[in-house]
Amino acid sequence: MSEKVTVKVERNILHLPAIALRGLVVFPNNLLHFEVGRDKSIAAVEWAVRNKSEVFLIAQKDMKAEDPKAEEMYQYGVVAEIKQVMRVSDDLVRILVEGKFRAKRTELDTEGSFLLASVRPAPVRPIKAEEETEAEALLRNVKTSFDAVLSMNPRISKDVVFAVTSNNDPAFLCEYIPANLLFRFEDKQAVMEESTLIGRLRLLVERLHRERRMLEIDKEIAQKVDEAMDKKLLKELKKHLGVDDEVVYKINGPLDLTFLMKVNGIDGFDHLKYPKYKPQPVPGMGDYSHIFDRIKKGDILLFHPYYEFTPVIEFIKQAANDPDVLAIKQTLYRVSGNSPIIAALAQAAENGKQVTVLVELKARFDEENNIAWAKKLEQAGCHVIYGLVGLKTHSKIALVVRREEDGIRRYVHLGTGNYNDQTAKLYTDMGLLTCSDAIGEDATAVFNMLSGYSEPKKWNKLAVAPIWLKDKFLMLIGREAENARQGKKARIVAKMNSLCDPVIMNALYDASKAGVKIELIVRGICCIKAGVPGLSDNISVRSIVGNYLEHSRIFYFYNDGFEDIYMGSADWMPRNLDKRVEITFPVEDPELKKKIKNILKIQLEDTLKNMFLEGSLSFNDEVCITNMRHKAALMDAKESLKQVTESIAQDMPEDFFSIDLMSAYESLGTIIGEAVDDDLVNEIFSKFCMGK
Repeated sequence: MSEKVTVKVERNILHLPAIALRGLVVFPNNLLHFEVGRDKSIAAVEWAVRNKSEVFLIAQKDMKAEDPKAEEMYQYGVVAEIKQVMRVSDDLVRILVEGKFRAKRTELDTEGSFLLASVRPAPVRPIKAEEETEAEALLRNVKTSFDAVLSMNPRISKDVVFAVTSNNDPAFLCEYIPANLLFRFEDKQAVMEESTLIGRLRLLVERLHRERRMLEIDKEIAQKVDEAMDKKLLKELKKHLGVDDEVVYKINGPLDLTFLMKVNGIDGFDHLKYPKYKPQPVPGMGDYSHIFDRIKKGDILLFHPYYEFTPVIEFIKQAANDPDVLAIKQTLYRVSGNSPIIAALAQAAENGKQVTVLVELKARFDEENNIAWAKKLEQAGCHVIYGLVGLKTHSKIALVVRREEDGIRRYVHLGTGNYNDQTAKLYTDMGLLTCSDAIGEDATAVFNMLSGYSEPKKWNKLAVAPIWLKDKFLMLIGREAENARQGKKARIVAKMNSLCDPVIMNALYDASKAGVKIELIVRGICCIKAGVPGLSDNISVRSIVGNYLEHSRIFYFYNDGFEDIYMGSADWMPRNLDKRVEITFPVEDPELKKKIKNILKIQLEDTLKNMFLEGSLSFNDEVCITNMRHKAALMDAKESLKQVTESIAQDMPEDFFSIDLMSAYESLGTIIGEAVDDDLVNEIFSKFCMGK
């Protein structure tokens, strides 16, 4: 049926492919990205893209229904344009849509390869003359209530705040506010179903009043809990720190511990500080002049902070002023306050070079800084890409295209850490400078993909998330397992920040059972259990604690003696492998591989600075938490969930405990490193409230 369907208009009736949404409502004039995984939904997306058709987005009533019938879906939805499609896997597609106009379905065919809806436009009735006074009062109430909600919830996006406070169009606000605030799915759909603007204003005022009251109740509860906890906590802190009341100062609000970095920077008190370490010049690079000539002689390995960060800065600086350089392309996730790299990129654009910079606006804690740098780069003439919709670009890559006597040559820097000259003094990170043709081609393909020009059919050397990287790691782990089954020596050494991806963990368990020796160096979260008989006998895990923050990602695979070493920006976490743009690159130069193997050897043998999570520790069915911050987050989550269960037992309305549920998810998110986005929360709440 799908190939024969055509989009047409018959007496104001549109015939469009439809997508059933679970826990989501898309409003006109709003952008929203979400994932579709049902066969009919994917078929509808593919047909719409192929035929340049709009789609009808309609919410289903029962969130659990896998193949909802017509009567299980609402009457009103939105006709939308598909702006962007990215295939995450064979059975999952991420799309970006823009709502065009409200529509009502007249028919819905659910029997074909995709849902086919007959819909007619359903504009909202404007305000009548006799309703104008009430509408004015309601609009004023909306503004006042929004300000009150904002005062109690400062996490509301600045873009949302600006849009609401600067606009007085009731039609706009009645769609924008429900679309961008944490309203329940049912509340959003109620607004969608309401056909009059005055009715929508009434609904909006009612929902904002309720949200305001819930925030007030949440604040009251939090204050009571804090007051009850403060005395006990203060007593314990004074006891353990050995201090008296006169040196204790109470602060009204959260304490920003970043000030401790400034305290450490105060002159003097050297006896309380670690001895200062001066980064060493990179061996064989001299004074870093003529850096491109040096790279042509062979790949260069960087190891910060033990080696200077200067070569990375010089790589961009010299490219900016080199008359033979045609283009510079770079991703930026976090940069320093007075970044020499930003200055060099701006200078390059002013010198007439083609400069493309992807600035990630969702870099946590650095959003404002990145926006400021992006504007500066744009003013200088750089082409700035503001990340990819639905994905965080976390990769660390810089590409320089240079005209030389024998043709065009591409120089590439790849790293495990940010282009930040300050954190490079505090974090241990690895980097590679190369002019490999294969890597240069891949680097070009990366920036073509990021800028939306094309998607590569294959990769020469690089492995890129979210589509290809996980499969690459699974192949490498599976190869070691197969070698072990054949009686060959098999070994994996992996160093990273966190390990909690269940697919990767299962592959490691299988490899362990096959006889692969697996040595993991994990700085933070590690969800794998080492030393479990019959499951992970061959797995050991350690975390290195030293003067610097361990930040590098290194992956070693023995490969039957043909050793493979990879480095990159991705941890073995779902967020890195499935929801971010990450790059992992091989190290192929034999001498550089020896250096990395020696680094891993030293870290595996460092028994003074590491703590083992195997051997004498018996886990059984318990989880061992070694981080006090994680413990505190777990306790907070437990307390929030306790409040939820008590509210349910007392038959309280779900609105009453939805904030507690949100708090639990946020607390757990600080442990696993996953931020809970609004779409997910809406879906969780809708499912929870339907089946409590």
